[in-house]
Amino acid sequence: MIDHLSPSSISTFKQCPLKFKLSRLERREEPPTEAQLVGNFVHEGLALMMELPAADRQIERVRVIMGLLWRSVVNEDDKTWEQQLAGVGADPRKAMRAAWNCIENYFGMEDPTTFTPGGVEQEINLAPRGVPMKVFIDLWAYRPTLTVTDYKTGKVPGPKWRDGKFEQLYIYAILLEMLLDETPTHVELLYLRDGTRLRRPVQKRDLDATLRLLTETHAEICERMEIDDFPPTPNRLCDWCSFKPICPAHQAT
Repeated sequence: MIDHLSPSSISTFKQCPLKFKLSRLERREEPPTEAQLVGNFVHEGLALMMELPAADRQIERVRVIMGLLWRSVVNEDDKTWEQQLAGVGADPRKAMRAAWNCIENYFGMEDPTTFTPGGVEQEINLAPRGVPMKVFIDLWAYRPTLTVTDYKTGKVPGPKWRDGKFEQLYIYAILLEMLLDETPTHVELLYLRDGTRLRRPVQKRDLDATLRLLTETHAEICERMEIDDFPPTPNRLCDWCSFKPICPAHQAT
């Protein structure tokens, strides 16, 4: 049995079962990308800001935080954010500007001095309908009612792709409901690169559909594990997949 699922692993399985097997079951490491590193850097900076007293959550304080964080050691290889970005071929100065642009846009979207976070980068391990889940929620707070927020540093998806982005937030809402015995009223995506907020009310039909997704996906993964059947599924994301050199779908091309 698999120890737990996450929104990202579910998305990977739906995208390509073989990639799920290689990354999640065999735990083969994937090298980080520039976009992932910039995103992680921004998330870390915002999380540190949220630990400050409300009155201190000012952009000037965050500028200092980001400067200190930029030069801090963040992994087992004793590499700073700057060194990690250079290691993947990125221009660290350009990456830092992109990260700071996200921070500036964040302050243009909301005032973090006006609310008290209930949880910041909060880990939750629960099993809705017997499906073991592990998630990290960027932020939840009463604003004024219980709202779940997820930061994104990529571009805003087109309308036809947005439902999939909210699946992750509905999973968060389900787990928070189990944890707090209270259903969130809203979920929102803050696209910091573009300064765009996508916000939706939480409706029972969306949570029910998400619960079905969890149970059906978990059952299918368990069935495939029993017979070791995780075929590759070529799609538009293959060119960005680090496993492409060993993928049988691309060996004959």
